[in-house]
Amino acid sequence: MGLLSAVVAAGGMLLFLFLARQVGLLPGLLAFFAVLAASIDRLLLLGNGWLRRRVEAKLKSLGELPQHHAGRFVGLAHPCYLDHLSRRMAETDDDIGFLTIGPAGLQYRGDAISFNIAADQVEDVRLVRSPHAPWERVEVRIRDGEPFDAVIFDSRNAGSHRACRRDSRKLYQQLRAMAWIAAPAGETVRLTAPANEGERVDAR
Repeated sequence: MGLLSAVVAAGGMLLFLFLARQVGLLPGLLAFFAVLAASIDRLLLLGNGWLRRRVEAKLKSLGELPQHHAGRFVGLAHPCYLDHLSRRMAETDDDIGFLTIGPAGLQYRGDAISFNIAADQVEDVRLVRSPHAPWERVEVRIRDGEPFDAVIFDSRNAGSHRACRRDSRKLYQQLRAMAWIAAPAGETVRLTAPANEGERVDAR
């Protein structure tokens, strides 16, 4: 999504300059924002459907996914790479795949990596943002550091960016509920409160 975001931004600037020359600065600015608002929601996920079908077909052919599955299509990012600008210019995620959540934990089957995390190993679930992905994503911190210290999930389960943001919120609530129920006896699960309206939460 990173490269596409840059392309959309550049295209939007060219559109604004064209409209400003044709109808004037203020009308051009208003028209620019109207066109941008109408198109960006879909443009940010251009090609997402093709990626989903490709990864799903690959995983089914390898026996990693059943023919009929209820996995949510997500992007996966590693927090340790959040500051790698060259890595993030082309894509906000490090992998894409299908996430399934159940009482026992979560299961991720991706294009490059696959893993399971037991519910009682989820130490924290929080919403994070970063400069290359300023919308809310879901960070899961893992108690024993296996297979990672933390991972970030971002829903790609819908055809529009706005619908994916709503689904990421739903994913956040599901993971918090799972971790709370499965918390080891005598231990407190550190479930960070969601960001308030207008509050910026930075991924570490």
